[in-house]
Amino acid sequence: MRGRARPLAVVALLMLAATTASCSAAGPAVPAAASATAPRSTAGAQSGVPRITPSPAVTSAISAELLGPDGAVAKDQGEIPLVVRVTKGGEPLSGGTVTFAVLEGPAVFPDGFEAAQTDATGVATALSLSPTGTGSVRIEVAADDFVGNVTIEIR
Repeated sequence: MRGRARPLAVVALLMLAATTASCSAAGPAVPAAASATAPRSTAGAQSGVPRITPSPAVTSAISAELLGPDGAVAKDQGEIPLVVRVTKGGEPLSGGTVTFAVLEGPAVFPDGFEAAQTDATGVATALSLSPTGTGSVRIEVAADDFVGNVTIEIR
């Protein structure tokens, strides 16, 4: 039974990500207190590099680090690649699925979310984030039992 529960959990997570992305784009912004993820981390704020902040409700051996973009991006650059490195117990998570979804802000994924596989080094890339304006974009990043978010700036 345990073998069946994991695929169902992944499907549920993907459905939740799609629902969250489409609801937040069409409806009013969700107050931070009602959010399922923590606000942007201030760690590394001096360097201007966004960090992925795990949800305080989730304890996981998995962590994720944003590799790019490493600063504000221009609105007119077209699709913005989001690159993350995922580790489990300090080792690269190879062959894992990472789901990206816009929680709020001036950007969209064409299907409401994007899923990507990690390579042997734990790196996964979402290629289809499209800016729709300027400002802060909060993006949920989920891999296995890790759920976190990052904020990027579009200028």
